[in-house]
Amino acid sequence: MNSSGDEQSELETAAMLSVDDLPEAPIAVENPGGTRIENRDEPDSSELVTVIGLGGKRVELHRLAAAFWFRLVDSARADGLRSPLLLPVSGFRTSKRQEELWSQAVKRYRSEEAARRWVAKPGQSAHHSGRAIDCWLGTPTDSKNVRLQRDSDAWAWLNENAERFGFYPYPDEPWHWEYNPPWSDAT
Repeated sequence: MNSSGDEQSELETAAMLSVDDLPEAPIAVENPGGTRIENRDEPDSSELVTVIGLGGKRVELHRLAAAFWFRLVDSARADGLRSPLLLPVSGFRTSKRQEELWSQAVKRYRSEEAARRWVAKPGQSAHHSGRAIDCWLGTPTDSKNVRLQRDSDAWAWLNENAERFGFYPYPDEPWHWEYNPPWSDAT
């Protein structure tokens, strides 16, 4: 990532990634890819890196998702989106952590059916793969902020540009993006 100052240290230091050594095109992880994540298995711990997200929060991500998210953020900064927009808020989650979030959602939304729109059951979350990123769009990642986030410049930029970095949206949550570039014979 070629950002300057605090932005670079915020995004790269904890991950210790060398994104300059990666190819320009996103690297496929599953076949066929090119859409939302299908393989929700937890990656080997060697595939996870820790990045510094919004407010200094430590966020674990799959190393490829982290590297190509940095490139995405770099491009967004060049197009005028300022920090802290797009910084990670959440990434990899264990099944145990997903169980906690699921229980909270069922209480909040008062039914499993309603909760399922906003939180996946344990074992079914793309966050288990480490390739799902919840990012900062200027307001908290909460169902009450969906309309506001969809009206944001950051969301419009992601909608227009995220796919070229290998990221695809989850339609119900504007803050949620998944690294799953399409498979090709060259992969």
